[in-house]
Amino acid sequence: RRRHPTSSSSPKKEEEQKEEEASLAPRPALLTCVSVAEREATTRQNSEKAKADTKRRIRRAVVERYARISRPHLKVPEVTTVRRVWAMSDLHVDFEANRQHVLSLVAHPQDALIVAGDVAPTLPLFEEVMAALVAKFKLVFFCPGNHCLWVRKGDHQTSLDKFFELLYACDKLGVVTYPANVGNDVIVCPLFSWYDTSFVDGDAVDKLKFFDANCLWPAFLDDDDDNDDDQEGLDDDQEGLDDATKARRRRRRGPVVDGVECAASSLVPGIAAFFRELNEPAIDALEERRPRGSVVLSFTHFVPRPDLYEGIGGVHFLGHIMGDKRIADAVKHLASSVHVFGHSHLNVDAFLDDDGVRYVQNALGHDENLNVVEGKANNGNANLPLPILIWDADYVKPIKGDDLT
Repeated sequence: RRRHPTSSSSPKKEEEQKEEEASLAPRPALLTCVSVAEREATTRQNSEKAKADTKRRIRRAVVERYARISRPHLKVPEVTTVRRVWAMSDLHVDFEANRQHVLSLVAHPQDALIVAGDVAPTLPLFEEVMAALVAKFKLVFFCPGNHCLWVRKGDHQTSLDKFFELLYACDKLGVVTYPANVGNDVIVCPLFSWYDTSFVDGDAVDKLKFFDANCLWPAFLDDDDDNDDDQEGLDDDQEGLDDATKARRRRRRGPVVDGVECAASSLVPGIAAFFRELNEPAIDALEERRPRGSVVLSFTHFVPRPDLYEGIGGVHFLGHIMGDKRIADAVKHLASSVHVFGHSHLNVDAFLDDDGVRYVQNALGHDENLNVVEGKANNGNANLPLPILIWDADYVKPIKGDDLT
């Protein structure tokens, strides 16, 4: 369902376009990305290698397999040309008022829409709403948020499995989850992300350990064993493992899902590190084909800088589950003109003096939150935000907030 430019050009160009369309077919191999990579990594490993090294091998194998599966998508020079790019995040359409609001959005058939995560916690609802948005916009871009990766008992999958299932669902719907040139040398660049508890100072892990308890992450994303020093490589039942390490590992051990051992919580720093690594193939491919002087509009679900989160009611410790400082490093590397994000539900539209990037959060949110832009309760009334304009082909560069009418 992805739309490609039509052309009355030569048969050779028409043949090239057909090849491009074929190369952008849905990627069913994403559904087995984790299981196949894990099998490959554990088969290749040397039996003497430490358990921590096994985790690194599996993580790297998943990234490499994703890169192989996605190579045609990451190399495509242009998906289609759009006139304008709009953005919003945190649709939370499991709230009926939000669902009705999103389904009633005005169509912009010549434009693109960025959806920066948290659409729905279930796949059928996600597909319903994203299909409706695809029908309203020429292109729809998406990156998953934490609510999108919730899993339920009986789903027989981890949150990482669901992450790749969402990417495949997007492929089938025609939703773009990788960098793409949308014409006029403008590149929209989704970046996968997760929060890192070092985002703000202090230690609040014990208070927040149940945050995103509906997510289940495979244990190979937990770097705990990497820091065992002289205990590295020793299994829990091995002689020589000290009592303190045994206790710490027990605290960090999570449930087992269909034979897959999971991390104890969503706060382990290895999750954010994995998604940063997963972005590398897309960023490398973008750099290879990026036109000189091009404009990059990047987006993540999570907050890129601590100064973009002030804390709801002064609850500073929530900052630990708001973002990852290294997102800002990626924004700088890409030289993004605009970066869209979500998650905190604290809407932002500002240029920061130290990097000149326009940062935008335009979250729909849900009933418990305040719509900061409107200053009124977000409870399904007319004050729910509409998509915000972040780029227009009539402007030489991304428009500033003062130019909006």
